[in-house]
This record gives sequence, structure tokens and C-alpha cells, in this order.
Amino acid sequence: MNLSSSWRIVFSAVFGAVLSAALGSDLLAKHHDWLSGTVARVATYESSTGQTSFAMSLMGQWDANVSSSCDVIIFVDTSASQSGLYKRDSLAVAERLLAGLNSNDRVRIFAVDIDPVALMDGWAAPHDSSVAAALEKLSGRAPLGTTDMLAMLQTANQLFAGTAAGRNRNIVYIGDGVSRGTLLNDQRFSSAIGQLTQTRAAFSSYAIGPQRDVETLAALANLLGGNLYLDSDDASAVEQGAQGLASSCRGQVFWPQTVRLPDAIAEIYPKKFPPLRSDRDTIVIGELNKRGQVDLEVVGELNRRETTFRWSVATEASNEDFAFLPKLIDMARRNDGLTLPTVGSAGLLETARVLSINARTLSQLGAQAVLIGDLDSARTLAEEAQALDPLSTDVKILQSALQRDPAAEVASPQDENPPVQDENRDRGQLIDGQQDRIQLIGEETQNQEMDRLIRDSRDVGQNLSQSEDERIRFINERIRSQVTVELTKSRACATAWKLP
Repeated sequence: MNLSSSWRIVFSAVFGAVLSAALGSDLLAKHHDWLSGTVARVATYESSTGQTSFAMSLMGQWDANVSSSCDVIIFVDTSASQSGLYKRDSLAVAERLLAGLNSNDRVRIFAVDIDPVALMDGWAAPHDSSVAAALEKLSGRAPLGTTDMLAMLQTANQLFAGTAAGRNRNIVYIGDGVSRGTLLNDQRFSSAIGQLTQTRAAFSSYAIGPQRDVETLAALANLLGGNLYLDSDDASAVEQGAQGLASSCRGQVFWPQTVRLPDAIAEIYPKKFPPLRSDRDTIVIGELNKRGQVDLEVVGELNRRETTFRWSVATEASNEDFAFLPKLIDMARRNDGLTLPTVGSAGLLETARVLSINARTLSQLGAQAVLIGDLDSARTLAEEAQALDPLSTDVKILQSALQRDPAAEVASPQDENPPVQDENRDRGQLIDGQQDRIQLIGEETQNQEMDRLIRDSRDVGQNLSQSEDERIRFINERIRSQVTVELTKSRACATAWKLP
């Protein structure tokens, strides 16, 4: 499982909601600045080397009386993956989104696969007959080919560049986000984001399909001031997603232009400061030169007027819940944070969970490598797992196993009554409905957990050794894990894209 693909399979939160749950609404209230009307939090983690990483949550001051009409371009994915129930639900999301828009809003509808295909001749009100005709065309369209997400973004930019100012501009995409080629690795991605930022077009999406590229959709929402909603088996998912998209179109977006960073901040990502929304917080990460008061000033455009947001907040004490930050910051450095999927606090929390899951997977593969005596591979996997999640209990188990005698471990009899583990104690497991913490395994369970990992890995090893075919399969899996590690590291060699 490589780091990039793993983003795409475990984002389970609905990012478009007000994200007080991720940081705790009471905690946010403690950092309310009554002079500027803004809210901020600076959570930190100090590594063993003394470097302090931070994650800053920002919310702005919004005028509740401002209400602007919207221009909304709706792209519905009609590629080969969008068939059957996925096609039906995609159409339902589009229909209910249109029902949630106001009569003075304007829409255009496109099918998008190999190329974006206009299903309307021009802009129209959400309940116009031309919109109903476009939905009929959409329903009759056969799902074929692949999707060109870059062409979709370029089409949206061209349309908005030709419209008059004074209306909110929104792109809404309904589909799986899987693009022909990899959008985040396309050097033209940065340019497309820069153009849409200039035209002030927010991007929101409803991710639906058998395989969803949530990483790409989250990065687009983060960079273009939008929201992300995920399809699920829940009967209310379609309705909630459509309502969320309609609400997102009406939300206010602050588009930063210049940023004045305090001396306390050594580096910050994304380098191109992301937009702020009125319905969720915005996350930036980086490293500090020193602790203390952080005074941040951002000048930008809000409701077509120059606006300045200011935050003044004290850094918090180092918190092990944010031990994932050094690795996330290292990843962000490689392209100036262009592909960060941290859509608000919920996105940051989900990112931490993904890193923890990857660390666990690599640790388990490393334990299997220990059992067959491939200690070099085991150490490589342990190092990468520790970088992903330095506090992972599974990483500690693997490191301890590397210090043991693997032959003695394999030869030792299995426990007749293995200890029962509390699944809610696993790192990354959210317990008791508390979504603002990542629960850690206590030190008192280390020996039991080590026995469990070795026992589970020994069972796997014994089963794999029963036949040569199984042995070959295991070797292939080990090679795959090594390739995974190298692919993760190879991101450092990628071209560094910079937003204009």
C-alpha cells in the first residue's frame, strides 16, 4: 500500500460540515480574538531533535448579512466507472443540488469523461427548462472512457473568465476524481489552480464511485476554497451531500493575496496561502523558530472588497497527538504543499489516521520479514513506518522484534490463552465519540502487543511455508512492500511546482 493510494481509501469524514468536532468547539472558543473577530489555534509537536512543528487552524470574520447570487458549473462524471447505482446516485445528487439553489442563481451542466461536453447552450436558472433537458441528456449518456480532470478545470476557467464580476463562482464536480494520468503529478495542475484562483472559482465535489481519488478532490477543495462530501451506503448520503454542495455555493470565500508571517514561523505550507471559508476552518502547517505569541496578518479579497484578517494566538504545548506533523511537513516541502489534502481540521485528523494505518501495515510486513530472516527489509520497513507514525505501538513492537532472536521467536510455542486486546485502544481509533484525539496504546500493554504481533506474523509465516507457491506469493508481497517504501521516498525527487 503506497502512501498516495492510501489517501484514497480511508477518508471517511464529511468535510463540508462545520468542523468544530475535530478541534472541539469549546477549545476554539478559548482562542477567540474579540478585536478582530477571528478564531485560531496553533497545535504543536516537538520532536526528539528539538524541532517544533505546528498545525494552525484559522477561521475568519464573516458578514452574515452578505448574500450573493451564484454562478455554478456542474460537472457530472460519465466515465466507464460511473455506471449502475453510481450513475443513478450521481444524477440524484445533481437534481437535488439544483433544487437547493436559488432562483437568481445561474447554472451550466457538463458531462465529463474523455472531454467535457456541454449539455446546455448557456447559463440558465436552476429550474429552467433547459436545465431539465440537460438532465435528460445526462441520464441517457452511456458511461464510457476515462476522465480528463485537467480539461475540466481549464473549461471552467474559460467559462468564468467570460462572465461578469459580482457573483460567487463555484465549480461542483460529481464523480470519483480518477483522472486520465495523475492530476496531482501533472505539471499543468499548478497553472490550472493559479488561473482558477485569479477568477475566484471555488471547487467542491461529491466523491462517488467504486474507486475514488479522494486525495485529488481534497487537494482541490483545499486550494480552491471548497468542500468535499463522500458517498456512502447511508440512505441519507445523497441528500446530505446535495444539501452540503448547495450550501457551499452560498458560502463566503476569502481569497488571500499577501501574507505577513511573524518571525516565530520558520516555514509554512501550503506556500500559496489557501482560501478561507465561512463554513469550515482552514489548516496551514509548518515549523516554528520559537514558541510564544503568533501574530499573523493576511490581506485578500472578500465579497469583491479588500479585507484584512488578523490572528494573535499563543502556541500550545507540545502534544503527542500531532506526532505525525514532521512527516506531513516533509511531504509538503516536496511541492510547496500543493497536494495537501487537509481540508479543515477533519481533513487534518483523517490525514493523521491514514499515516497511522500505513505505519501499521508496514510494521506488520516488517514483522513477517523478521520471521523469514530478512532483517534488512525489516529494518527498512521499520524506518519508514516510524517516519509515518513515530508513536505507533506496532512500530515499537517491530523494533523490539528486530532486537530479539528471530529463530527463538519462531520456535517458541504459541500461547494457549493469548491476551485479549481492546480494539478501542489502537492508535487512530476514535473512542467514545471523541473526535479530537488519537488514542494511544498505554506502555503497560507493550509486551502483550509484541507477543500478539509476533504470534500473528508467525502464523502467517507457517501458513505461507506450507507450499512453494505460497512461499513465492509471500516473497512477491515482500518485494511489493519494498517498492512501496521506495515509491514513497521517490516523491522527494518530483519536480517542485509553484503556484503563480
